[in-house]
Amino acid sequence: MSQEVLRAFPDKATPLVRYGLLFTEACSKHVQEKFKASRIYLITGKTPTNNVHAQGELVKLPRFGGDGTASQLPANPPTIPIICIPTTLSGGEYSTYAGAVDHYIETLASLHSMPEVDESVTKSLKCLIPGLLNTKLNAGGEGGREEEVKAREECQIGAVHAILLLHRKVSCGASHGIRHMLGPMFHVGHGETSCILLPAACKFNSLHGGPEILARQQLMKDALWSVPEAKNLFGEKGLGREVRVDQLLDVVIRELGLKRRLSEVGVVERMDFERLADASLRDPFLVTNVVIITTNEHVLEISEVCASGMIFRP
Repeated sequence: MSQEVLRAFPDKATPLVRYGLLFTEACSKHVQEKFKASRIYLITGKTPTNNVHAQGELVKLPRFGGDGTASQLPANPPTIPIICIPTTLSGGEYSTYAGAVDHYIETLASLHSMPEVDESVTKSLKCLIPGLLNTKLNAGGEGGREEEVKAREECQIGAVHAILLLHRKVSCGASHGIRHMLGPMFHVGHGETSCILLPAACKFNSLHGGPEILARQQLMKDALWSVPEAKNLFGEKGLGREVRVDQLLDVVIRELGLKRRLSEVGVVERMDFERLADASLRDPFLVTNVVIITTNEHVLEISEVCASGMIFRP
C-alpha cells in the first residue's frame, strides 16, 4: 500500500491526513520529522490503546502518557501538536460513513454551495459509495481481508473530502437538523440517524422545492449513477434514470443492511414524533434547509416517511 499525505483543507498547512502507513509509524514520523515536537497529545480510540503491541510502540513517542480526564484538561487552544487516530471503533463502521454521505447530499442540495465544495463532496461520494458497498461485501471473509482494508481506507479518504463544506461555511439541512435531536433523545448513533432521515429529507425537498432545487438533486443522481458499484446495484433492483435521489439512497442504505425506520430505533408513539418535531425546530439547520422549515407539520411530514421507511411512493 502506497503512502499518501493530503491536506484536509486545500488552503491550510494543517491538518494533514496520512494513510498507507501503520499509525504507530505515522505518529513517530510526524512527531520527529514534521512537528519536531518534544511533547504531543494523542486522541485515539480504544483499539490501539488496548493493543499491547500498539502500546509498546506508542510509548516510544516523546512524553506519551497521562491519565487525566476531560474535566481536568484546560479548555484552551492547543499549543502542542495533536494527532488523531481513527480506527474501526472511532469512525470505521458503515453508519458513520453513511453520515459522510449525508454531508455530500446536503451540500449539493444547498443553493449556497460553491463549485470548489461541490467538487470536493462529489469526490467524497465517489469514494464512500464503493467503499461502503465493498466493505460490506468483503467483511469477515477469509479471502477478502485485503479488499476489506482497501475499502475501509477508501471510506476514510471519502470522509476527508466530505468536510470541506464546514471549512467554507456551507450549511447543512433538515436531515442534519432532525438527526441532531433524534440521536441524543432516543440514543441513536449519529450515523444511523442519517440512514433513517436522509432519504426522507431529500423527498421532502423534491416535493416542496422549485426548479433550482430539482436541478441540484439531478447533480446528486448523476453522481450516484456515475459510481460503477452503485450503477450495478440500481440495475439489479430494476431502477431507471427517472428514479428520485431519495429512492437511490434508500436502495444503497438497505444494501448495507442499515436501519431505515424510526420504529427500529424505538420511535413509535405519536408523542415521540411530536417531541422530536418540537426539539428539531430549535436546530439552526432547519432554517438553512434548501426548503426552509419552520413548522412542526414539516418536520412531522419527514418523520412520517421515516416511520414506515417506505420511499417508493409518488
